[in-house]
Amino acid sequence: MTRRISTIVVLSLLAVVFVAMSAHAVKSPDESPRVINPLVYKSMHYALPYPDATNTGSLDASAVSQPSEGVSLGKVSDSRAPWPGVKIGDTYYDYQHNGRMGRHTDWGNDVAGGEGFMIHFEWMRLATEEAVNRHYSYNVYYAGGGSAGTFLGQTKIQPDGEYAGYVTMDVTEDGRAVLSGHNNQGGGYQAHTYWDFGAGFAFFGMNRRVPDSTLAWATGQLVTDSLKSAIWPSMRYQEHPDGNHVLHVFTQVSEEGAGDPQAIIYFRKVTNNHPDSGDHSGEW
Repeated sequence: MTRRISTIVVLSLLAVVFVAMSAHAVKSPDESPRVINPLVYKSMHYALPYPDATNTGSLDASAVSQPSEGVSLGKVSDSRAPWPGVKIGDTYYDYQHNGRMGRHTDWGNDVAGGEGFMIHFEWMRLATEEAVNRHYSYNVYYAGGGSAGTFLGQTKIQPDGEYAGYVTMDVTEDGRAVLSGHNNQGGGYQAHTYWDFGAGFAFFGMNRRVPDSTLAWATGQLVTDSLKSAIWPSMRYQEHPDGNHVLHVFTQVSEEGAGDPQAIIYFRKVTNNHPDSGDHSGEW
């Protein structure tokens, strides 16, 4: 009987200790999920911008509803918080990366404006829910010069009938965007690079696709074969004082089976790319 009473007393004491520790843990600002850091509140606030975002814990769901225009720099209404920034562009295709992370934002000097700088943006865009005419999309923010504080607006790079994406970018020393990704112009997917004609012009008439002959040599095929695709490129445009600039492109071969060994191929192109000549010729 004495042993049973002792056991009950010990268990009771353990229960009291457990309750006390639980109460202390709830009050701990470092561990309690009920204590929300202001920075965490803001991240949750802006990560759930839609009216049906009801899984917000103790947050007010009405405070995270999105303004009807998608962008707001000021107070929309008493129930809607200001949207933090402006809309750069849109897309129905949100799977922007596959196995590597390319650069989607870069900056360069505003040579055309004579002062300040520009911020360049690139992303893979699908304009509708229908999987056709996917393309690179480009926008630029003019932070200096006569157009300071304005955006160009999202610009479509490829014409209808092509299917491009998985992009990355660089900016030349004179402020022009260099856009890269892969594209299918009807003959299969291959890496493709586009240069802007001038700083912030968004005129990407100069472009180069990795030639089939170069890809065939790299993969040990014949040009007459059904060529493999070397896609998902990472790219860097390196400029040299002597004018012999180098385009570096890393790609991955897309095999039929996702688990098959897939080669990484490096392509290198030397090109004399002066702003006034638009010369992007040269051997790969």
